[in-house]
Amino acid sequence: MLLSGGILRGQRLLSPKTVTTMMTNMLPGGRDVTAMATPALIAVPERGTGFGLGLEVVTDHRKRGVATSSNGRCGWCVENEMHC
Repeated sequence: MLLSGGILRGQRLLSPKTVTTMMTNMLPGGRDVTAMATPALIAVPERGTGFGLGLEVVTDHRKRGVATSSNGRCGWCVENEMHC
């Protein structure tokens, strides 16, 4: 649904603006998680990763160090694997 701009089975569920917001890093100054992390906030901060609206967003795939990663990729992380 996110990759189709908010449309699922031919029906619009999210506006294009909402999808763009979800997939855009919203951390102040475009920083990544490691710049913002405190132990209470996140147990294992991931370099090169920011947060959109409910999703994790790759901001710098080189810092992330995952071969299958690319800038702009988004999803949620479960056991150190990103799902989208």
